[in-house]
Amino acid sequence: EDYSNITACIECEESKSSYFNYSDPAVYSDYDTEYENNQVYTICQPYWIGDSFCDDACRTDECYNDDDDCVDGCRDDYCSLIYTGWSLAVLPQIDDDSHKINGTVFCDKSWDLLKSELQFHSNNCDVRVPNADFNRDGFINFREFTAISIRVIAKNTIQKGSQVNCSSCVGIDIYNV
Repeated sequence: EDYSNITACIECEESKSSYFNYSDPAVYSDYDTEYENNQVYTICQPYWIGDSFCDDACRTDECYNDDDDCVDGCRDDYCSLIYTGWSLAVLPQIDDDSHKINGTVFCDKSWDLLKSELQFHSNNCDVRVPNADFNRDGFINFREFTAISIRVIAKNTIQKGSQVNCSSCVGIDIYNV
């Protein structure tokens, strides 16, 4: 596909269907002033199409269904790296079957390991966790961990991280608990 086509880019940017098909309601509905630029979930940016991230915002016909970025699942991409970090640093700290970790425990017990093993480039866990705790329950699930990881590993914005979908790594049933 030719993503440089001006009309296609405008149609993609104006497409709103992804908000209702794939977006996380806790993210989309929350325009909290604590978040960067007062906006968490954003529309697809044409340069996100085909960038190896499964972008929920780009999963529309107008945005070429993200150029099949969502097809391969959790293999040899950022999602597989994020899942490795979750498995090594977070899952051992979860002592029940809730599939989520208390935000304070995450910062105290998982952050340093993530910094060394996955090259998290930030010391601001106490800032990152509240910004990614979309449902405001004080815990971080894999969905929210994905947003933190995209922001820290790939050095992307919270807008990008909030709509990257790595559910294929853990299954949709426990992705956003």
